Formats: sequence, structure tokens, C-alpha cells
Amino acid sequence: MLGSRSIGALACLVVGLACVRAAAQSDTGGVAQRYELTAKLDPTRHRIEGTARITFTNTSTATLDQLVFHLYMNAFRDHESVFMRESQGFLRGTRAEGSGSIELETLTVNDEDALARAERELVPHDFTQLRTSLATPLPPGQSVVIDTRFVVALPPLFARAGYVRDFVSVTQWFPKLATLEPDGHFASFPYHALAEFYADYADYTLYVDAPRDYAVLASGIMAYEKRAGDRIVRRFDAARVHDVAFVAARGFRIDVESIDGVLVRYLSPPGYGAALQAHARIVREGLRHYGKAYGTYPYPSLSVVVPPREAEGGAGMEYPTLIITGGPWYDTPGLPSLSGASITAHELAHQWFYGLVGSDERTYPVLDEGLTEWASLDLLRTIGGGAEGIGALRIDRFEVARIIATRLTPSTAQGLPADAYAAAEYATSVYARASLALESIRRAHGRERFMRALSIYAVSQRYRHATPADLEHAFDAAYGAGFGERVLRPLLFEGAESSVHLVTTRSELGDDDDYLMTVRARRGPGVALPTWVALYDQRGKELARSPFPADQDSFVATLHTDVPVARVVIDPDRALLLDANVRDQVADVIRAPTRSLTAQAVALGQLALSWWGP
Repeated sequence: MLGSRSIGALACLVVGLACVRAAAQSDTGGVAQRYELTAKLDPTRHRIEGTARITFTNTSTATLDQLVFHLYMNAFRDHESVFMRESQGFLRGTRAEGSGSIELETLTVNDEDALARAERELVPHDFTQLRTSLATPLPPGQSVVIDTRFVVALPPLFARAGYVRDFVSVTQWFPKLATLEPDGHFASFPYHALAEFYADYADYTLYVDAPRDYAVLASGIMAYEKRAGDRIVRRFDAARVHDVAFVAARGFRIDVESIDGVLVRYLSPPGYGAALQAHARIVREGLRHYGKAYGTYPYPSLSVVVPPREAEGGAGMEYPTLIITGGPWYDTPGLPSLSGASITAHELAHQWFYGLVGSDERTYPVLDEGLTEWASLDLLRTIGGGAEGIGALRIDRFEVARIIATRLTPSTAQGLPADAYAAAEYATSVYARASLALESIRRAHGRERFMRALSIYAVSQRYRHATPADLEHAFDAAYGAGFGERVLRPLLFEGAESSVHLVTTRSELGDDDDYLMTVRARRGPGVALPTWVALYDQRGKELARSPFPADQDSFVATLHTDVPVARVVIDPDRALLLDANVRDQVADVIRAPTRSLTAQAVALGQLALSWWGP
């Protein structure tokens, strides 16, 4: 059961396991960066006064003569930023209604001023990056201490960050070092409308100073809270993560529970009790399902924010150990896609694919959103025992994705950097089509090897910056050498299809009064996946099936049945989800008699009575 408000007693119950989890994290080696952040929130002026102390170690093979920082909040500075130009001031269903910014008041490296010589406009008219030279070059293995004082002006909640009434989402808010690559260059890029995440793992300590009547959730475990007049200072510790964020809201409630030793805190608006229970169920099921599939969730805490109705611009977001879900205040049992629970499933899956496996979202968005989308749909399928729905209304979410992807996504829009997509192409290519590519492999070759491949990838790349090659190697380990290059890469990154079609069918009576059905089929261009050819009678009962192996371009077989064959179907299990034309996979041998208009009208009437009647 969820418990409201106080977390002290429950925190004591899980502190032992939290220490075990922290020790398990340290087993994988130390991190090269440490951030100590303070944030004083002024919700009336929509302003944050912040400080950061960053201990940075040069882990590359080169001597560094500069540092590069992300200043993401400057994306909302004006309409000339890369972010605003790409989004045209409209994103996530919300239009930009105001500005935001981050201003550095001081910046020192080992107590020497570094702000005076900083370059602030690395891309014309964009101020979301800052580069400064080092007074003393930094050899490999050596460290510096960076101190900065800054002020953040929060925008009206538009794209992931900002405020709406008494709800404040503080994300991508502090000066953050760009990822240092092994060769010594910083992988810096402006804040894009469709990409934000790529950073090195670090240990974070965050102090949030907020008005006393504001509830606060943040990345990491809350170590303590201290009251000072009408304000409360809370400390949060997050080990081995690549970002931290926090949410503050007045009049919201905090509920807590322990799930297998993970302290889960929920922040929700008044009146969202039914929706909260739906989200909590997904969190419980998801932590166990994802942990079993991709490695146990290693952190001692998880924060789940249910945003209010007006906060659509910040809904459906993921940050390490903190997710912001979405959806209405009510629940729709059996239809998680409508209740918002599917958002929770997706954002929770991000704790693995982007959180624990820290891929470059801008360069390889499929490794972030594509794997996450498949994992979340698989969770919902597992929970629901198949397709979701109520009564006769059943929805195969992968079939919905297939219709969207095959009709709206050009095959050329695959494997691109995130900022190279149009908004519609990004949604269909990176989310829908990528999940279909993965699901096709799973259905064609079975679940066991597929899950083994993803597990190998998730575990071996934990706390690393994975690339498509790393995913291919994991699939090679599960399916055999060359599978990644031959099957995974073309389907997932290159826009290839896996298609089959019937050529001819011929039915005749055999010598022993049985029926002979000769079927010819061929593969189309693209990737070969194994499938089946099946025969059905007039009632839809399967009579026989024969394999169509992946190493054969054509299929010819004569199948014996005891009754006449009414329909021939290739790929009867709907494994080849990236085949844009499914009509050429079916042939009616015996056509069902056409009913008269009167009979059709009577049938429609009966259907209506069954739907609306008592």
C-alpha cells in the first residue's frame, strides 16, 4: 500500500539494502566527476539561484587545454536558439509563452577566473554551450575543481522545463560538462528540440532550498531535510548517474512505498488518487520485469511525478532515478494507453536504456527511444497477457505501430541523428519503426534468444556509452556471428524491410480423397526472417502449416488436408511487422458467399443490440 507524507520510518526499513546497492555500484569502478549543486527556488519570481562545485578528472588519452559546458536553459532565451528554430516554438503539444535562461555570474577553475576568456556562442545565435580555455593544460589522470555561481530564469512550462501555476519542473538547469570522449574531445552540441541526453556518469549531491509549503522530489535518495523559517533545505545524493533534476509543487501529496528494497516516492496533485494507483502498479511490475530482463535496478530510490493537467509540456520525461509520467486524473482499467500508465512504462524503461546504458541520444536515438519503446510495449503485453483492451475491444499495440510506421515513415528516414528528423518522422521512425524491427526479430526467432541478446547488451554496457556496434555484438553473442550486421543493423538502422508474398496457390483432390494444396511464395527485397505458410478451413481453423526458412528465397510445397482449404496465409503469426503490404500474404481459395443487403442489415442490427443492450 502507498503511505502518505512521512518517509522517515520507511526510509529506515530500506537503508540497509540501500547500502548494499551503493556497494554494488562501487564494484564497477569509480566515476571521474563529482557535482555538488545548490538550488534556491523562488517560485514567485520563477527563478533559481544556484552554485556548482565540479571535481573533474581527465580520463582521456590527451592533455586538455579547454573545457566545454552545456547551458541548456538558454534554449529558451529567444527565438534564435537552435532549439526554438527547430521546434518553431511548439513542442510536446505546447506553445512557448515566455523566455528562460541561465546566466553564469562566476566561473573558476582551481580558483582562477575562467569566465572572462569563455566563448559563449559556439553556434551562431545559440548560447546553449560555453567553452573556456584552461590556464594550465590538464594531463591525463589529473583533476581540477570548477566552481560557478549562476542564476536560472525558468520559462512557462513548454518543453520539459519550467513552471505552470504552483508546479515547477527543474530539468537541464545547471552548467554541465559535455561528455569527454577517449581521444580528448568534448562531444558537445546545442540543445536540440528532439535530443538532450549525453553526459558522463558522476556522483551528485544536490541541495534544494524551497518554500516550506512546496513538496519536492529529486534524483537520488533524500539524505535529510532541515527547516529554516518558512523554507526547507533538502539534500539528495545520487551516485553514478549522468544527470539530476527536481520537481517542486505546492498542494501536492507525497506517497511512498518500498518495492523489493527500492524506496519509491510519488508526487501527485489532489484528486489523482485513481490515476496514482494505476501508475504505481506499472512501477511495481516494471521494476521487477525490467530488473529480471536487463539487470536489477541498482539505485536505492526512485521518484515518480504525476503532473497536473496543465503541465503537458513537461509530461512523459525521464531523468536518472526520477520520471515524470502523464495522463488524466482518472484511471481506465484495461486500457493503459488511455490512462497514462503506458507513459509510466516507457519512462521507467528509460532507467535502463539511456539511464544505466548511457548512449548518445542525439547521434543514436534508436538506442534510447527505440529500445525503450519496445521494452515498454513488452511490459504492457506481459502485464496484460497479450493485447490490451476491455471485453471484445482488443488492441495489439505493435499492430497499431505497424500501421503508423509503414504508412507514414519513409525507409530513408532511418538511423539518422535526432536533429536530422522532422518531428513526425522522429516519432514514427525512432519509436514505432524501431520497436517493430526488434519485435519482428523476437517473433521470428523466439523470445529466449532475443531476451538473452538484450540482457547481454544491457548488462555489459551498464554505466558505459554504448554504440550500435555494441548492440550488434550482443546479438551476435546470442544468435551467432554476423547476425548483427546481416539482420539487426539493416532492420533497425537502415530502413530495410522483411517481406514475403504469395505467388500462386492450386487446390486439387488427391488419390486418397484428401485435398492437395500447392503453394508458391517468394521473399521480397530486404532482410530474410523465418516464417510459416498456413492453411485454414472456412471456419478459420488451421489445417496445416509448413516452415519458410530464412535461407530460402522461394517456397514451394504441396500440403495435404482432410477438408477443403478456404484460405492460404503466409506469416500467420504476424512476425514480419515491417512488411508494408500484408494483402499479398493472403489468398482466398474458397470465397465465402456474399450475404444480401438484408442479411447484412440484420447482422448490423444484431451487433448494435449486443453492444448497447443490457
